[in-house]
Amino acid sequence: MKKALIILFSIYSCLAASQTIDNPDIDSIANGNTGIIEIKKTPEKTIVHIIYRTSEQFINGGWFNISPNTEIKESNGSRTYKILNVEGIPFDPEKKVCDFGGQLFSFRLIFPAIAADIEKIDIIECNSLYCFNFIGISLIKNNEEVANTLPERFRIDCSVYSEYNRESGTWSEWEDEYNSFVMNYNNNGDVAHYKANGDIVMYKKISEIYSGYANSGEGYQTLTVIDEDGVEFNFQLFDDHNIGIKLIYSNKSIQFSK
Repeated sequence: MKKALIILFSIYSCLAASQTIDNPDIDSIANGNTGIIEIKKTPEKTIVHIIYRTSEQFINGGWFNISPNTEIKESNGSRTYKILNVEGIPFDPEKKVCDFGGQLFSFRLIFPAIAADIEKIDIIECNSLYCFNFIGISLIKNNEEVANTLPERFRIDCSVYSEYNRESGTWSEWEDEYNSFVMNYNNNGDVAHYKANGDIVMYKKISEIYSGYANSGEGYQTLTVIDEDGVEFNFQLFDDHNIGIKLIYSNKSIQFSK
């Protein structure tokens, strides 16, 4: 029994040591087309999830990569941590060629675990305006302030869905399929999508929430999100929850309803 308790305590200690900072405050960003979605700190590594919109100055959006010498530096300190690995972006000299200007990508930079007492960091790639440099990234949040502004979590259950065919300009017949959406799933206001097959997909909120009216006069709220594959789309929730939810992609739309 004592051994089991030790194992459970060890697991709990590792989980307690993990921390995720959503949309951290940043003093300055060298490249205005970039932002940080989240920073995840674990006992083994530090993962920085970055979103990047390609430049519209180039017809195809150009290309991008990152230097293998990129490092985390303690702001106003001396401790540094060199990058270990990447996901979704190549190391220089390899290049990721884009498809069009304004294309959205998300990628992750993986560093060693940083000291727990560091409260602010810089991410430095190189000395250029086009580099992925972030200065003054805060790793702390005012817990009282977060608690006071935390949006209310609620769930929308849908039993049918329909897809919009852009070529014909028509919607398909309603098909039976159970989907649930949990709004304001976390402090960032992300959306959790519980699919009929049991999968759970997280949609990361990357914009403010805007209100509008459909052609039918129904009110809705909309926000821009990205899924776990980095695909960007608009998430639309109708004020009348019986009407449901619409996902609007660049090439299709899907509506879920009760």
